[in-house]
Amino acid sequence: MTHIETRNNRKWFYAVTCTLYAVLLAYAARNLTAETLWYDEAGQFFIAKGLNHWSEPYATSGGIADVIYSNSHYNQDPGGYGLILHFWSMVSDSAIWLKTLSFIFFIGAIIFTCLAVKLITGNRAVSAASGLILFALWGNGSQCHELRAYSMELCGMAYGLWMIFHLRKNNSLSQLLACSLALSAFVTARYTMLMAGGLYSCFVVYSIWCNRIDTSRQKIIKSVVFGLPLLCTATYIYVYAMSIQNGGIAPLSYIGYLETGKRSIIFWVLAVAIVATWRKLTPDTRLLTVIFWTFNLMFVALGALKMLPWNFFGNKGGPFIWMLYVMLLCWICSLMGKRTSSTAFQWSTLAALCLLIAGVSAVYGASNLQPTEYFNTAELLRGIDYDNTDTIYTSRGASPEVRYLFEYGSLRKMAKEAGYPDRFHMLKGTIHCIGIRKRDMKKENGAILDSLPSGSLLLSKFLGNDTIPESYTEISERIYVKQ
Repeated sequence: MTHIETRNNRKWFYAVTCTLYAVLLAYAARNLTAETLWYDEAGQFFIAKGLNHWSEPYATSGGIADVIYSNSHYNQDPGGYGLILHFWSMVSDSAIWLKTLSFIFFIGAIIFTCLAVKLITGNRAVSAASGLILFALWGNGSQCHELRAYSMELCGMAYGLWMIFHLRKNNSLSQLLACSLALSAFVTARYTMLMAGGLYSCFVVYSIWCNRIDTSRQKIIKSVVFGLPLLCTATYIYVYAMSIQNGGIAPLSYIGYLETGKRSIIFWVLAVAIVATWRKLTPDTRLLTVIFWTFNLMFVALGALKMLPWNFFGNKGGPFIWMLYVMLLCWICSLMGKRTSSTAFQWSTLAALCLLIAGVSAVYGASNLQPTEYFNTAELLRGIDYDNTDTIYTSRGASPEVRYLFEYGSLRKMAKEAGYPDRFHMLKGTIHCIGIRKRDMKKENGAILDSLPSGSLLLSKFLGNDTIPESYTEISERIYVKQ
């Protein structure tokens, strides 16, 4: 093949790859237009306002201190995403604008995945296509549009991996400080990212001390410059979030902590196969293999202790599937050696990634491509006959969604027509802290609903454990009436 033909092939490869990104991003972005924020998203929004899921209607938004307090009492995340959302929502409170924040972090995860694979494999074409693996994550939920910290976590995972290989080539004080500050921001996303960030940091410090050029004094200074911001951030997270939310690290009832079954067997077969080819791997791929194994073994231990989950499904499994995909791609490139520069290999890689996305979509549902599965509360509220309805009771799960839509979202203009907030009686939940004595809101809400006269209307079933007394009959989806 001539030089001109090779260059034309590369142009076509990059053109097709860019087109795939554009099409898939556009397809994923259609969920940004969903006007309803489901319970978790609405709760995240109110936390970012310094309020909580069950604040009074039209409560005044708070400042940063209120955001930190609300996060520590009504969430199970370190709270960094809520702080960013606090400032982001100053521009607009519309659902599409709010969800765009997660979409930007998702694009950041794609970019840093490409950059990391480029440093590990040295292959421009394969690295350019590697970001497509973000569309092959599976399960319920979606990192790219859900108003939660999952996309920030994915971006942090990709950034941290890139950072390790980047700092091996340039670990000047300015680079170490800049990378540490950025990683410090990312570890505030979720506790999984906090642990991953700590692991990434260990590899960076190890590389600093493996440098034969620097003196011991220089290594100490570099280690302090890199580690101090992260140590301060971890201390802040413990004091202002973790110690309040779940100081005893008790298991959470709604989390599956340890992956079992066929998926875990396939994972370990692949993981062992990678180690079995150790001698054929490049030095950078060997380092990635060590990171991959250490990362997963750490979370297997945490999952067995029911401290943090290690699974491959849904939003919480995203980091582990992402890491597996990156490892497999770099492993194959390492085994193929110089053949990775051939146009046949590059096109085959692109085709394999497309087949992976298609296969995941068919078998599990690609989480960042499938349409949103969340209930359209806005449509339900539009369909109520308010002229013939006196009082509407909303369950503790429904209240955050209803409040967002009428106070900030797409139903603001019809709030007066619907008689909001006077016509609505919002049932409440309680703080999300673990290990402290709480009011039994389920019992209290049940007593309120039982005392109502026949014909009372209830919006419920927005959470799996919403209160629905036996005396209530469902007359349409999520609308119940007292018999």
